[in-house]
Amino acid sequence: MPLTPAHDPAGLPVAQPSPGPLAGLRVVEMGQLLAGPFCGQLLADLGAEVIKVEAPGVGDPMRQWGREKPHGQSLWWPVVARNKKSVTVNLRTAEGQDLVRRLAAVSDVLIENFRPGTLERWNLGYQRYNYREDFSSLQDFRANTGYTSILWAF
Repeated sequence: MPLTPAHDPAGLPVAQPSPGPLAGLRVVEMGQLLAGPFCGQLLADLGAEVIKVEAPGVGDPMRQWGREKPHGQSLWWPVVARNKKSVTVNLRTAEGQDLVRRLAAVSDVLIENFRPGTLERWNLGYQRYNYREDFSSLQDFRANTGYTSILWAF
């Protein structure tokens, strides 16, 4: 079978995303490990443009999850990263922090699920953003893990 843009290297058809009801919505996803990436996956599945921010050199931990790694890749990563764009940003540097602030300024939603206080230490807490008109925050805190899942809508 000849390869076309609609087929992957194995000759299998590649799904073409439909516009979806969230087309035109831009999401910055800074989450890692399940909750944040799953939220981004759902928004991307519904047509939002999701830009996944990953650490340089290692990427999202989901890239390595699972025992089975056909072709050297985690089985989880293609599922949770589908329909997303990825960008490498070092959030621990002033340059990386500035890049995320500029990206958030032209986005509608920001997803993060770092430990509480992490973004504030990186000068990326919600007070650092210049919101357009409104702001929403959805938080889910799990006391036994110390992680919080946050969805910010600007």
